[in-house]
Amino acid sequence: MSLDYDLYLAGDRKPVELAAFLAALPGVKADGQRFEALGITGGGLPVGDNLRSMVRKAVGVVVSTQIYFRVDLSVYTDEEGYLGMGTIMRTVFAILGQTPDDALFLFNGGECLFVRRSGKLVFNAASGFWKDDRFKGLITVPFELAELPSSL
Repeated sequence: MSLDYDLYLAGDRKPVELAAFLAALPGVKADGQRFEALGITGGGLPVGDNLRSMVRKAVGVVVSTQIYFRVDLSVYTDEEGYLGMGTIMRTVFAILGQTPDDALFLFNGGECLFVRRSGKLVFNAASGFWKDDRFKGLITVPFELAELPSSL
C-alpha cells in the first residue's frame, strides 16, 4: 500500500521549472524533474490529452502539468503520523502561493481533495482531509467547502 497524491496545474509551467522551484524550498532536493524531501519522493510530468480531457469534464480545469508525491511510509512518528504528509502540504501550498493557475489535488489518483478555479480554492466537503489538525495551520489561503466529484 502507498499513499500517493497528485497536484495538477494549469498554465504553461514545465515540470522541470516546478522542480527547480521546489529545490529552493527548505529541505527539498531536486534532480531534473524528480525531487525528495522529508518523508516523500516525487516528480513532475506533462499531462496527456486523455487525462486533460477527463479533468476538464470532471471539474472544469484544463491542466498541463502533474506533480506527484509518494509518502514514505517508513517515516512515521506516533505524535505526527506520516511526516511526509506535512511535507506535501507545505510543498503544495508553496506552489499555489507562487502561481495563480488553476489546480486540482487528488489522493491515490482519484479522490478529489481540492480544486482551485479562477483563484477560488474549494475543498471537497465530503473529505475530512481539510479538517485534519496537522494540516489546518499549513493552509495559508482562504477556501470554501463544496461537494466535488468523489473521484475522477
